[in-house]
Amino acid sequence: MIQRNPPWSKEELILTLELYSRLEGIIPDVRHPLIISLAAELSELSALDDKSEGHPGRSRAAVIFKLSNFRAIDPDAKAAGKKGLIRGGSTDQKVWDKFAGKPKALRSAADKIRQKIKSGHGELEPLKANLHILRLLGDELIGSERLAIFELVKNAYDADAESVTVRLDIDDENASVNITDNGCGMSLEQIRDGWLNIGGPSKRTDKMFRTPKFNRMPLGEKGVGRLAAFKIGNRLEMITRKSGGTEYKLIMDLETLLSGNSKDQTSSVEDVRIRVQPVSPPTVFPGKHDHGTKIRITKLRPDSEWTRGELRKLKRLIDSLSSPFDKTGEFRPALEVPGHGSELTNLPDIDQVIERAIWKFLFTLEDDGSFHWHFSFNPPPVFRGLNPRELKSGGKDYPERLEIKASSDEDETLIPGRPPRGRLFYNSEDLKGIGKVAGRFYVYDLRPNFLKHLGGSGQIKGILKNQGGMRVYRDGIRVFNYGEPGDDWLDLNIKRVNDPGKTLATNSFIGALHLSLDSSQDLKEKTNREGFDENTTYKRFRGMIQSIVAHLNLIRRPDREEMDRILKGDPIKEDAPVRFQKNIQEILDIASANKDLHQKIIKPVEKIKKEYETLRDVVASSGAGLNLAIVFHEVEREVRALAKGLRKGEEISELNSRAENLITILDGFGTLLKSASKKTIPVSKLVERAVQLNQGRFSAHKIIFSCPLLNGEEKDFNISGAFNFYLQVVMNMIDNAIYWVRKRAEAEGKKFKRAIQIRTLHDWAAEGPCLAILDNGPGFSITPEQAMSPYASTRPGGMGLGLYFARTAMDSNGGELLIPPDIDDLDIDTGLDGAAVVMRFRRVK
Repeated sequence: MIQRNPPWSKEELILTLELYSRLEGIIPDVRHPLIISLAAELSELSALDDKSEGHPGRSRAAVIFKLSNFRAIDPDAKAAGKKGLIRGGSTDQKVWDKFAGKPKALRSAADKIRQKIKSGHGELEPLKANLHILRLLGDELIGSERLAIFELVKNAYDADAESVTVRLDIDDENASVNITDNGCGMSLEQIRDGWLNIGGPSKRTDKMFRTPKFNRMPLGEKGVGRLAAFKIGNRLEMITRKSGGTEYKLIMDLETLLSGNSKDQTSSVEDVRIRVQPVSPPTVFPGKHDHGTKIRITKLRPDSEWTRGELRKLKRLIDSLSSPFDKTGEFRPALEVPGHGSELTNLPDIDQVIERAIWKFLFTLEDDGSFHWHFSFNPPPVFRGLNPRELKSGGKDYPERLEIKASSDEDETLIPGRPPRGRLFYNSEDLKGIGKVAGRFYVYDLRPNFLKHLGGSGQIKGILKNQGGMRVYRDGIRVFNYGEPGDDWLDLNIKRVNDPGKTLATNSFIGALHLSLDSSQDLKEKTNREGFDENTTYKRFRGMIQSIVAHLNLIRRPDREEMDRILKGDPIKEDAPVRFQKNIQEILDIASANKDLHQKIIKPVEKIKKEYETLRDVVASSGAGLNLAIVFHEVEREVRALAKGLRKGEEISELNSRAENLITILDGFGTLLKSASKKTIPVSKLVERAVQLNQGRFSAHKIIFSCPLLNGEEKDFNISGAFNFYLQVVMNMIDNAIYWVRKRAEAEGKKFKRAIQIRTLHDWAAEGPCLAILDNGPGFSITPEQAMSPYASTRPGGMGLGLYFARTAMDSNGGELLIPPDIDDLDIDTGLDGAAVVMRFRRVK
């Protein structure tokens, strides 16, 4: 909310009326010394007012308006035909009635007020900006020379330019960087009140205006962009001219300005005087209606190195200023580096690369919350069995709404980690301050066996390396540094670690988001021009785009799985045991040649061999419904990795870790497959045993554990099946719960109370009674189906097999493993807000 200025006080009006009397009804402009002097007096008067709460006083423009208010009630001015502003306050008339025609009384009252100001001078201290602020804002605020040039080019856009040329004369003795545009140029008044007014309001929200030629909203709003020049060099020369006007020249030499003031720490910016010199006849913009602005930067930074790599990065950055997907032709910057033209050639062409994308996804999120999109899958024809397909919003399976993706790192009042019932989709409220968002993804599969069939694989990888990721554009002009190499503002790469192959990485797609500057005013660019301020609106915006990525990952997942099947083939072939034996024998042969290695590695490897053979013999007849291909594929992959590690001479500790990992896999499946007599027991016996085995862990990790069943507060029921199967499931679920409540506790601090519950549900499922393991951790961040699929883990270092083991065990006993979307769906009072996993048993007659 914009804070309004307080009403004019009686004392302020007396001082202003006294000036009006001295001027005899004449109202000068804001540069008049008497206007400047009165504005300063009113500022000091406001500072002495205990009720002003830091109000800075009245601006020179406000003084002008108030003088005009007095002229509106001045009968002599009316008689002379002089008009004023009639919308003054009621106090204006009272002050006028009291002092009109009484110059001595008015002067006496004004003198008393000035004496009050003078007496209070000991309490007033001026706010100053030290001269070194120029270096801080220019040199240290901007991250690099490339970004500084980027910022100066954006200023040309604000000046309504159609073209801008960046020229680097880096081989000259007096090396320079020149930015020349054909924008509107500046008059003397615009230079004085705008360009030389550091941090001035000329382009801020309350002063924004659209440019006359291209109807642009200004990008700059901080008023410090021009100081980016001092990141490049110490001397700035600007020449500018409006169409048909005078050409002006000014010079700011930072070394000269600071050299005489290095010891004088009180030197302020307002002490500096910059000469603005008319140039006649015009030299840079000579034509009658020629216009524009040229900035020449010399005394370049001694640590600047314009290598071939830096020049190519600068070229890519300048080319990226305008969206390649919104080619209006209005604004196209260019880069010239005399003597280095060959270093700027043969850069990858993004237009050619996007045509070869495997997946294309275009969308629009309207400001009313409706979500329109079009998806296409275009595999190379060489792969038989991979068929192109298209999808779009509006169908039964894909309504025109964007589902909110659960995100634990967002503000829960804006994007709940678990949206309450009825709050599953984004709506118009979420788009406030952001407006319509349009975007596109061009996605690739970078596996060599696939990439080589797209043509120009090197070109594709080069583009993705330097231009991959999601960029943001407002009114077609880029917001830096989204989409730069190494930038992962959507946390895509982090999520990919936990779900490889199924989620996007920044180097696997080219993306662009388009916003309207007019509608997205609540997204504020940082002063250093490296992204948006991370306010609540930005977090909401980021969450939306993460939800769109999640949506894209979901609809392209069947294609990816089919591609895996075709590229990799059936993971288990008829000669699987032969391959396994061959790899095991290689490991034993290598280990035998090294006495120390043989002693360390032989026992784990022999155990692996024995467990594998036992598992192979019993799995087909186990009745557990276990996927043989998944088990043996994982085992063989790890055996091959172990053999490879031996060949490469890895550390024994690393080899032991690999072997232990294999044993864990085999033991986990083996536990499920070992024959066990089926019997009927109370579920309380199962829970009691699991709690006994974990009581020490609950205590060690300071977890509040509760189980009403064991206290007689919930009814017992009988279960039938293999006890060790069920115990393995409960143990696995408790282990997961302990990990996730610990993780949330570390994130939220000491005040967080860790809690785990085990509850019975007699009538929740029609098929049979249930046992639920609940916690107050962060909850699931993937779908239930994904969570129970093999290798789908969001736990760092997790193998993603725990829930898969558990589901297999429940299935083999005629039960089911369920993950409800929300703990509240269990219809019991838990007081927890994390995750719930439900074991549903078949009914015992």
